[in-house]
Amino acid sequence: MFLVCFLRVLVTGGAGFIGSNVVGRLFNGGFEVYVVDDLSHGSVECLKSYLDSGLKFFKFDVSSPYFVSSFSRFRFDVIIHLAALISVEESNLLPSRYHEVNVGGTLNVLELARRVGAEKFIFASSAAVYGDPVTLPISELHPLNPKSIYAASKVEGELLVGVYRRLYGVKTVSLRLFNVYGPGQRFSNYSGVIRIFIENALRGLPLTIYGDGMQTRDFIYVDDVVKAIMLFVENRDFNFDVYNVGSGFPTRIIDLASMIIKLVNRSVDLNFVSERPGDVKFSYADTSRIKGEFNFNCSIDLREGLTRTISYVSQCMRGSL
Repeated sequence: MFLVCFLRVLVTGGAGFIGSNVVGRLFNGGFEVYVVDDLSHGSVECLKSYLDSGLKFFKFDVSSPYFVSSFSRFRFDVIIHLAALISVEESNLLPSRYHEVNVGGTLNVLELARRVGAEKFIFASSAAVYGDPVTLPISELHPLNPKSIYAASKVEGELLVGVYRRLYGVKTVSLRLFNVYGPGQRFSNYSGVIRIFIENALRGLPLTIYGDGMQTRDFIYVDDVVKAIMLFVENRDFNFDVYNVGSGFPTRIIDLASMIIKLVNRSVDLNFVSERPGDVKFSYADTSRIKGEFNFNCSIDLREGLTRTISYVSQCMRGSL
């Protein structure tokens, strides 16, 4: 396995939660970093220190018909495609928009990679592509059975990524991210469950659990996701076209809620409501492929990750971030 030094990297969705963390790692590592983000969910504020030091930022929608022509003048060595709409619930209400951004946008970015001769294309897919698991833990060979428009859009994105690899020779990989959390994740109705639980717990509000709370998720701290992405940026060769990126451990939602309540040291009620359409009951990753090939292991366990995230959210609520 050989390390290579790429000079110029494009990160789509680089002003978002995961994207801004990836950009920071790249920029501090000496890469020349370009960011494209339409700022519909991201914030340029999280990139301010890098912008002041030479980061190139473009406010642009990857699904625009002018995207490819607008950026074809640049030579990108690596493209990391993170730009996407990511809410399961919202996707079922706005299927056309999700297809436009998540499928059309991915096609645009792949076409840009082909035209500029990018050596590598890294696509952020999702564990949602698996749907309800037939076996646990879920390996990359598990059948794909998406239960939502969002999940289906990620399957379509993966198919396009594979076609560009086989047809045009672009070195591509799809990373199936499990439930990513950590500092920088913004609060909204469509935020990840950890951010919502923490914010509500700190305010003394009930934590809403959909279903009985016995459903499991594989939570992975954002720094570990960035570490996984960097493996594919920095290494010339990898053996497969799809990798799971998760902790490899299941956590029940009801246990997550209890852990957060203890860590914030507040008395908070649990509010149980009906399951949401499109939600998967059980999910956690088989990470043996990425571990075996790259010796990848998560550095931050759930308790430590929650403690760091609670500290971040507390600062946000005090207005200091």
